[in-house]
Amino acid sequence: GLLQEQEASTKILMESLNQLSQTNKKKVQEIFLACFKSRKRPISDREVSGVASVLNIDETNAKQVVEDIRTVISEALYYNFSDSQLVKFLDSLNPDVAKVISTIVSHYLPEWKAKALGEQVSLPRLQGIDWRMDIKSSSDQIARMSTPTVIVDMKVDEMQKNINDPATTRSIMFELSKEDLEVVLDGLEQIKKQLDKI
Repeated sequence: GLLQEQEASTKILMESLNQLSQTNKKKVQEIFLACFKSRKRPISDREVSGVASVLNIDETNAKQVVEDIRTVISEALYYNFSDSQLVKFLDSLNPDVAKVISTIVSHYLPEWKAKALGEQVSLPRLQGIDWRMDIKSSSDQIARMSTPTVIVDMKVDEMQKNINDPATTRSIMFELSKEDLEVVLDGLEQIKKQLDKI
């Protein structure tokens, strides 16, 4: 079943990472740091050949090692593993290798989390709304009429390209007629109904 498939894939993952046992901790750390940096890109031939050279294994095995290190990193980031959870996650691995990986991941996880958050794109957030009434007058030879409209001023926080960038607020102004306002309010009412169902 599905559980057996998951166990089998975890076992394959652990078998691949056992190839790190013949390498010193500094080299393993370098491989993990490189895999974190490249985790969002397809695995390159250069990356594979570098790992193959360091671990003294063929490129097919090296590619599997890179894939599995990326998996360990992404799982650790996603589940925010504590030290004990990380040890449990690696428990079917060679104990020496598990200890090295656990030490590296535990040490770098806070930094990796901060970098991963910094890379996320966030949408602008609404900070406030101001509005005022405006009366538009128009005249021609036949009639004179006054049309009430609303000027809406929405304050939004701009998207940050990097988490360390200071937040900037932008003002977006637009005009609504009574009919436009009805459409907007209907739309907002539909959104509220959907949210109330959740």
